Amino acid sequence: MGIMILGGLLAAVWMYLAIEGWRAQRSVPVLREQPHRPEAPGEAPAAWPRVRLIAAARNEAPGLEAAVQSWLALDYPALEIVLVNDRSTDQTGAIIERLARSSPQVTRLQVTHLPPGWLGKTHALALGAAHATSAWVLFTDADVRFHPQALRRAVAYATEHGCDHVACLPGGTGGGWWLKSVEALFVLTFVLWVRPQHVANPRHPASVGVGAFNLVRTEAYRAIDGHQRIALRPDDDLKLGLLLKRHGFRQRLLDGAGLLSVTWYPTLRAMARGLEKNIFAGCDYRLGRFGFVVLGLLGLFCAPWAGVVLAHGVARGLFGAAAAIGLVMAGYAAFRFLGTWHVALGTPVSALILACIYIRSVALTLRRGGIIWRDSFYPLAQLRRNRV
Repeated sequence: MGIMILGGLLAAVWMYLAIEGWRAQRSVPVLREQPHRPEAPGEAPAAWPRVRLIAAARNEAPGLEAAVQSWLALDYPALEIVLVNDRSTDQTGAIIERLARSSPQVTRLQVTHLPPGWLGKTHALALGAAHATSAWVLFTDADVRFHPQALRRAVAYATEHGCDHVACLPGGTGGGWWLKSVEALFVLTFVLWVRPQHVANPRHPASVGVGAFNLVRTEAYRAIDGHQRIALRPDDDLKLGLLLKRHGFRQRLLDGAGLLSVTWYPTLRAMARGLEKNIFAGCDYRLGRFGFVVLGLLGLFCAPWAGVVLAHGVARGLFGAAAAIGLVMAGYAAFRFLGTWHVALGTPVSALILACIYIRSVALTLRRGGIIWRDSFYPLAQLRRNRV
C-alpha cells in the first residue's frame, strides 16, 4: 500500500508540474517570432533608443572575438559596446584592444585591481554601466553570439509591452550527448524553479534574470543602485531580476534560442567546475534549502524509474506515468533550447549526475570556507551577508 501511495503522489506531482510547465511555455514568447520592425529607408538612429551592451571578460580569449563580431553585426542602429577586461591573464586584453581600435562602437575598460566587497564580474559590469547615457543597458556574457536581428526584436518587444527588464534564454551549442542531457535537465529545473508564468504579474514574487541577456532600462537599473546591492552575489543575473521585480519594475522572460547561442560548457567536467560558485548561492547559502533541491531532483527524476523496476501492478503504472511525464518535459526542454530531444532519454542518469555536481559544489564551498572565482577567494561568511 505504501509503494502505491508513493507512486500516486509522484504521478500527482508530475501532473501538476506538467500543467505548470504548459502554462510556463505559453507565457514565454519566442524572440525570433517577435516583430522585427526593419529599418525604413532614411530612418535615423534616433528612431531607436540607445543601448549600451556591456560584457565582463576574464580569460575569454577562445570565444570573445567571435561573440563581439556578432554584436558588431547587429542591425541595431543605436548601439555602443563596452568591453571590460577583468584582470585577464591570457590574450583577452589584446583582443579587446584590437577590437576597440578597429571599431568606433567598441569602448575598452581595464580592471587592474578588484576593490573590497565586490566579485570580479559584478564590479566589471557595474564599471561598464557607471556612466551610461543610453536608454537601455544590456548585460551579456563574453561568449554569447547574437543573430543580427536579436537586439532589434528584443527592444521592439520591450517597447511595445512597456517592459523595464527583458531577459532571454539562449540556445545551447556544442558538447557531447551526456552533457546535453544534463543541460536539458538543468534548463527544465530552472524553468520550473523560476515559474515564468508568474514573472509578468506585479503581485507575484516570481522574478527572473539571465546572464546571457539582461536588457534593463537604465533608469530602472539606477533606481535599484545597480549592482551595488548584489556586489557579492555569484548569481547576480537572477538577483538583478529579483531587485527589479521588488521595486515594481515590469519584466518578461523570452526564449532566445535561434537568435542567441552559447556553448554553456564544453564538457561535464567544465560544467561541474563552472557551477562550483553558483549552487549554494542559488539556495541562499541555506543547507536546508539545498537539501530540498537535491532530494527534489532525485525524487522527481530518479524515484519514478526505480518504481517502474521494483513495483508491480497499479503501483508500477503510477510510477510509469510519473516517469513518462518527466521524460516528455525533459525532451521538450532539450528540443526547444538544444535543438534535439533524444538526449532526454538519459534523464534518470542525468539527474544523478546533476545531483552529484550540486553536492560537490556545496561540499567544496563548505570545505574551503568560501568560493574561488576568477582567481579570487571570497569567504562564505562574507557571501552570506549579501542576501537580498
